[in-house]
Amino acid sequence: MATLTDRTMDLRHLRYFAAVAETCSFTRAAEQLRLSQPALSRQIHDLEVEVGRPLFERTHQGVRLTDAGRRLLRGAKRLLAASEALLTEVRGEVEAARPQLRIAHFGPLCAQHLTPFLRRLVRRYPKLRLHLEEDSPGTGLRRVRTGTLDAVLTGIPEGVSMRGLESLEVWAPPQQVLVSSDHPLAKRRRVRLEDLRHELWGIMDEKVCPGFGRPIVRACRAAGFRARVAGTPDSLSTIFVHVADSGFVSYAPRFARRLAPPGVVFLPTDPERALVIAVHLVWRADAPQREALRWLAEAMAASPARYG
Repeated sequence: MATLTDRTMDLRHLRYFAAVAETCSFTRAAEQLRLSQPALSRQIHDLEVEVGRPLFERTHQGVRLTDAGRRLLRGAKRLLAASEALLTEVRGEVEAARPQLRIAHFGPLCAQHLTPFLRRLVRRYPKLRLHLEEDSPGTGLRRVRTGTLDAVLTGIPEGVSMRGLESLEVWAPPQQVLVSSDHPLAKRRRVRLEDLRHELWGIMDEKVCPGFGRPIVRACRAAGFRARVAGTPDSLSTIFVHVADSGFVSYAPRFARRLAPPGVVFLPTDPERALVIAVHLVWRADAPQREALRWLAEAMAASPARYG
């Protein structure tokens, strides 16, 4: 008589048994399990020896369960379902235990610039679970302060304490001047800022996009005039609408051309970097993944694409 220590039945036997029972064929079950048919037959034979009764009857149409086989199948399904549920639970716990890194960007062009560096980051820190999301720079910065976000790409607000935060300038693309296609300057190849002294400007809202408006005001002042602000848009799409309607002149990086609608003309400045927006990666000084964030920031800052 077999003792408890002689038992050899395990979940693998039950999976093989269930596959034959469901397909009513050793051939189809072997293909499904990627086993040879003789190997599968041996496993089922071992299980029948363990149970002490035949589990299948051979027929011209294939195989069918015996009474013992039907009883075993009911229990096998319960055990296999419980096993799968346990594995799913454990895998979920393992996945949840992986360190998370949540980074916010401010639009498709920003995400496109960021993506190559994120690939390098994941290769360097393969255990990180990366979450990339879109948010306005101002909101993202507030979320970093409260700990609901690990890092954000943003400008640096003036007159606001950055205590408890770390940052590094990672991107400083030159901005081009945007005018409507029927603007007197639209056919120019380049434009100097002083040529725009009498224009109405759309300058990004500093509350929504900190660090994206004041640099333009300072650049105009350095060119000898005070920018006349006609609007404070909070997105690139809003800028495009108002520029196309001759509501104001504004600015955007040259690679934003692909998103611009008809009626918006991009004019390089003379000199090329007369208008620059400095983008920083900002994170909490006590962020759990600060080492990875510092690495990401330094990789971006060292890249020639920083000025593109």
